[in-house]
This record gives sequence, structure tokens and C-alpha cells, in this order.
Amino acid sequence: MSPLSHGQIVWAEMKDSQGRNPKVRPAVVILSSDATPADTSVWLVGISTNLDAARSSDQVILPSDPKKHPTTGFIKESAAVCTWMEKVPLSKIGPVAGKVPGRELIAIMKKIGEVPPSA
Repeated sequence: MSPLSHGQIVWAEMKDSQGRNPKVRPAVVILSSDATPADTSVWLVGISTNLDAARSSDQVILPSDPKKHPTTGFIKESAAVCTWMEKVPLSKIGPVAGKVPGRELIAIMKKIGEVPPSA
């Protein structure tokens, strides 16, 4: 796998927003400023198509298009749920599906506040 970059959308095995039911889901890569190429896991923000599952103030709507959005790759309305973060081993991260556009990535970073430290 090539190195991941901040703001990429990946498919990764992670738990649901309640910390249960691990399965492969889309998520946004969030790299802390002290992340190194030797890190074996990265922080992800979960993405959901169920916009009623979290408060709207905790979500950032991501661009979509019924014919596949050229940047995100989404065909359904989806949101990054900024209260749904998990540190995931690189071995549980699959292919890159797209990238979060700049304006939405800035909004995600503002909502999550400081990125958890690499640990």
C-alpha cells in the first residue's frame, strides 16, 4: 500500500459509531502533525450515509453525485461524522476511494479540534 495522505477517503475495517459491529466502511484519513512513515496505524473519521444517526452539528456533508462524484467517489449523500474517530492499523485499511475537498476537510478539522496524538 502506498503511504496514506491527510484527507484521503479509504475503505477500512472499523467499528460503528457506538464502538461495535466492526466491518469495512468508508472513512477519512486524519494524520497528526507528528505522524511518521513508520506509524503502523492512523486515525480515521467514519463516513455514513445515515445522516439521521448523528447530530447535524457533528457532521460534515461530503460532495456526491448519482453518477459518482469526481473527487469523493460518492454516489449517495454522505457525511463525515466528526465524533466517530478510531485509530486503525494499516493492515485493516483497504483501497483509497477518493479525497475530501479542501473546504470540507477544513470543516472536519475544525469539528474534531486537535487530532489525537500518535500513540
